[in-house]
Amino acid sequence: MDLSAIEGLTEAQISAIQQAHDTDVTGLKGKNSELLGKMDEYKTESQRNADSIEEARKATVLATEAKLLAEGKYEEAQALRETERADLVATANTEKEKAQAMLKQRDLKDVHFDILSKVGENLQAPAQAMLTAMTDISYNENGQTVVSIKCGDKEFSNTVDFLAHAETDATWKAMLKAPDTQGINVHNTNAQGSGTSGKKYSDMSLQERSEFNSL
Repeated sequence: MDLSAIEGLTEAQISAIQQAHDTDVTGLKGKNSELLGKMDEYKTESQRNADSIEEARKATVLATEAKLLAEGKYEEAQALRETERADLVATANTEKEKAQAMLKQRDLKDVHFDILSKVGENLQAPAQAMLTAMTDISYNENGQTVVSIKCGDKEFSNTVDFLAHAETDATWKAMLKAPDTQGINVHNTNAQGSGTSGKKYSDMSLQERSEFNSL
């Protein structure tokens, strides 16, 4: 936060305002980190409960199948086995879709992060909204990430080429940070202080993502 451009503020006032701002930011980061920690604990406990329920369900199915076989009810046992197999396949497919969705969101975050790091601090929200509509992620048959960034009638497969184009696009050029602005110095200082400088979004820990999002 640069207050030097505001006329009428003394150095003491600027220092006091900056200190109050830093205190508020530190407090918010602390609360975010605490909340993330509690969410992780909840997810872990929920997963344990879900695993226990699934193990109990499988044991019940096996016991029922064994009982049917012992009673000579082979067709019923086979039907039960086939139903269980179908349920397992459906569950596996659902988990696969969830994992793919999470992977796609992570890779999209990386693309957005690379571009937003070049955008002025006050224009992050509109830039994010535009990127959400412009970007897509898919995966080829080898599982490699395929990036698509559409800007008008042009399409780019990586952030480097898009950012080079952004320098010539009226809308995006207005949102990019000037290399000699005060704001970029403050932003970089904050990022370095939080330990997120130079990292991809997907490489950050939950706490580091929280700190970056609060900048």
